[in-house]
Amino acid sequence: MPTPDEWFNAQIEKFRTGGLSPQAAFDVGVAKKLTIEGWEPLQYMALPIMVFRSRTQPGSFVLLLDAKSNGEYLVAAVHYKELQGRGRFAFIQSVHHKSTQSILWWIEQGDCVLYDQKKCQAWLQNSAPSNWEQYAGQLGLSNIGNSG
Repeated sequence: MPTPDEWFNAQIEKFRTGGLSPQAAFDVGVAKKLTIEGWEPLQYMALPIMVFRSRTQPGSFVLLLDAKSNGEYLVAAVHYKELQGRGRFAFIQSVHHKSTQSILWWIEQGDCVLYDQKKCQAWLQNSAPSNWEQYAGQLGLSNIGNSG
């Protein structure tokens, strides 16, 4: 019987090699289904929009991915574990939807520790069109609003 991680990795490999459609539902964790709209998970995790400090798991992070499912952006919870004699490893704890309001609240609370300037600005302009510059200022984004 495969472990949950082995099962998920097998699904990712099947998707990568064309064995699953772009609209496939992956099992993530215990009894959770997540419909992915044609994304390559590791690609999006390598280049997130923003990275936040986890409020629930000390020393862990939440990545805002440049990928959507059911019209909402996805986040990946990445936890770190120390494995005896082998060092510290990152584990994808979960991938799930997160509301725009929750993400904006994390910015307000100062939880963002890293961002891609272009992706972040575009995300803010799309997600908070009336006050995106306020959030950009909180993040310290430079050269905002200088397009005209």
